[in-house]
Amino acid sequence: MSLSKPSKNEGTCSRDSEITVWNYFKKQQKDKSVNAECTLCSNILKISKGSYKGLKTHLQTKHCIDLSFESSQLKRPGSDSSPKPSTSKTVLAESVSEEDIIPKKKSKTIDIGSYFKKENSMEMMVSRMVCKDGVPLSLFCTSADLRYLFSKSGFKLPNSPNTIRSIVLNFANTVKADLIIEFEYLKKQGKRFSLSFDEWTSQKNHRYLNLNVHHKEKHFNLGLIRIHGSCTAEHTINLIENRLKSFGLDSDTDIIGMSTDGASVMVKVGKLMKCYQQLCYAHGLQLAVIDVLYKKREEDSIMPTTTPDSDSDTDDEDTTDDTLGEQGVSVTITDPSSAELIPRYDDLLQKVRKVVQLFKRSPTKYDIYLQKYVKEDTGKELSLILDCRTRWNSLLAMIERVYKLKVCIDKALIDIGSDLKFNDLEWSRIKDLIDSLQPFKLAVETLCRRDSTLLTAETTLKFVLEKLLTYDTALSTDLSEALHARIKERRTIVTGILIYLQNPKKYQEDLNRAENTFTMPKKKDIRLEMKKILERFNQDNNSDKSVELVDVEETVEKSLDLESLEKDLTLQEELKLKIQQEMTSYNTIQNKKNMDFDKILKKEMTAFESEGVRGEYLSAINDYLLTIKPTSVEAERAFSAAGYICSSIRSRLGDDTINTICFLRSFFQSKK
Repeated sequence: MSLSKPSKNEGTCSRDSEITVWNYFKKQQKDKSVNAECTLCSNILKISKGSYKGLKTHLQTKHCIDLSFESSQLKRPGSDSSPKPSTSKTVLAESVSEEDIIPKKKSKTIDIGSYFKKENSMEMMVSRMVCKDGVPLSLFCTSADLRYLFSKSGFKLPNSPNTIRSIVLNFANTVKADLIIEFEYLKKQGKRFSLSFDEWTSQKNHRYLNLNVHHKEKHFNLGLIRIHGSCTAEHTINLIENRLKSFGLDSDTDIIGMSTDGASVMVKVGKLMKCYQQLCYAHGLQLAVIDVLYKKREEDSIMPTTTPDSDSDTDDEDTTDDTLGEQGVSVTITDPSSAELIPRYDDLLQKVRKVVQLFKRSPTKYDIYLQKYVKEDTGKELSLILDCRTRWNSLLAMIERVYKLKVCIDKALIDIGSDLKFNDLEWSRIKDLIDSLQPFKLAVETLCRRDSTLLTAETTLKFVLEKLLTYDTALSTDLSEALHARIKERRTIVTGILIYLQNPKKYQEDLNRAENTFTMPKKKDIRLEMKKILERFNQDNNSDKSVELVDVEETVEKSLDLESLEKDLTLQEELKLKIQQEMTSYNTIQNKKNMDFDKILKKEMTAFESEGVRGEYLSAINDYLLTIKPTSVEAERAFSAAGYICSSIRSRLGDDTINTICFLRSFFQSKK
């Protein structure tokens, strides 16, 4: 086999195996000057004296694309070096195929999205390491091992952290472009979305707003929005609308509802926006516990947070509470000195903390006395957990571990001759406290799941109340009353509509119970509310269809004018005009502008109750409302990630960089 040397085309590099620069540029010729527009960043470069060195330098410095390295990837996989030159063409043909040496002809332009989205592309690997794995930008420039590994893969890393940052930003732009296309596709299918958002303050004392868009199947994190100055309700709405607009969404026509916490500014945002507002049930559960267990003082201020407390000792591998920041939310009292429990349990828990600290501060007592009995009893080493006084979930983890090891603790206290001892009454009170708080912990974890809906939230809350009633203690009764009050603040008509669309018989049973906390709206109110939803989301669709009908009518009028002018039409042309007329009359019937949704809903509701099959509009409403989340925990997850990103080591990141990293982190996590 003979190999012919490829011809030198315009824009090729010095070596035959290298890739042409015109895969990344578009030629622009004005008068006598020739320019090149970069397809990756749209920059326009001048070509002087027919030299393309500036184009190659731009690719290498701006986009970290070295054409010589890309050409080296065309070699056969597994070869350590290029084949040695040989005078015999037969030997060369046997060792290296023709495709390994001569690249296939490529088009002058490339698909930017596909270029960046290759799994083995340097842009994706660098972006994934920065956003998902938490690798600092400077490490790509300072780590000799990392640079060596990239070079062995055929990539040449830049020498500046700013260039690494540009790579991440460019990759984020391609992901955003794909997301805009996906939103547009879902909108054309008649899908609607819901929002969840919250505020967060970083270590640099910068405030951000995280915005998430929820679809029935998945969610989309739109990044962090920097808040400058006072964040009023009007300013918050403006920030949300601008970010939605940048992704091709409209809050009036594409958003059915939103989930927020119960802060006053968020409540006002819900009143000003057209969509439904769902206050976070997870915060309601937390506040119900705070109302009962902690003393009420005027100076107490409650705020949601997921930042780990330095005083809490939750490094034990067997506990699950240290991962609650990724699964749910916790409530922190801003003034730790005022975080005092009610007298009924304060003295008891103070005694529990003293016992935990006694063993934690003495390795001798911990190893020789306590762990000796623990290993005999459980077969493995289990350490005690010290709670954070401002978090009831860490308090639950502490007393659960203490109660589990109560026999071992009693024996160890006797061996060391300590005055601290627990009687049967105290152990009974600890058990009552555990039984009362465990349903709350389970409910928070269930509500904060990504697949949770308002229907699952309704079942979860009822389950918690039923469990509290079965315990029949003073604490469980108080918690039940507090939880009833918090549920009433957060339950809306949307839940009643979803219950009806899920099971009309169950809805009728709940309606007849007449329970104050879980009151069901009347069927008439449900129908009127669903009518408002249809009128709101079909208004824009009607306007679009009316425009299409006008265009069709104009086309037919032109065709009729053509028929009057040309009397000698062929049979084929006459048939075409007849078909256009028939299609126009059919399209006019489909105009839904003047449709009576009240009558349509009555018919579909009657058929649904008798046959159990939801009609077109009932199914659409059900899909709309299922996007509304019962909690705003998705924003809390983003804040946990942002706190991990904006650490003391990486405290100099700019607002755009933080927004990009959070946005891409969610993108990479969704690709698991």
